[in-house]
Amino acid sequence: TLSVDTIQGKTTAGTVAMPAGSTIQVVDSGAKTTSVTVQSTTFTDTNMVSVAITPKFATSKIYVVVTQNIQIWNNSNYATGRWRILRNINGGSYNAIMEDSSSANGNIFAYDYGGSGINVYSPMTYQLLDTPNTTNQVIYKTQIAQGSHGGNRIVSDGENPGRMTLLEISG
Repeated sequence: TLSVDTIQGKTTAGTVAMPAGSTIQVVDSGAKTTSVTVQSTTFTDTNMVSVAITPKFATSKIYVVVTQNIQIWNNSNYATGRWRILRNINGGSYNAIMEDSSSANGNIFAYDYGGSGINVYSPMTYQLLDTPNTTNQVIYKTQIAQGSHGGNRIVSDGENPGRMTLLEISG
């Protein structure tokens, strides 16, 4: 339940039941236009660093939606990239809550049967429903790394900005 003043902006006493699946609050990163290039198999922060939300209820879920332009390239026949979403609760350490299962192929994979090289640039949208079980601040961010084959980049510009949106959903 939420207090009426939280829902309507009034100081009226009382509570009202929120049906499961209701949106409680929304936090948006705004357009991010900084590009990040990573030519290493070590994960590196992107321009979606530190988008924070403080859940009103420990039973809430956080719906995370991220759109970023991903570029992978290589001068041989295939290129791979890795991308993940991390979560930090109340200033603790960051933990990956969405990550590819293959460090070699990554979750972004392109193959050119001609073998002369490949370059793929595409907007990617990732989404997940997280259950942080807290009313402390939760920070989400993304990271990229090169797979075993090829380079990758988070490419954002004025025409194709990246964005992260967090929605607190009642449980």
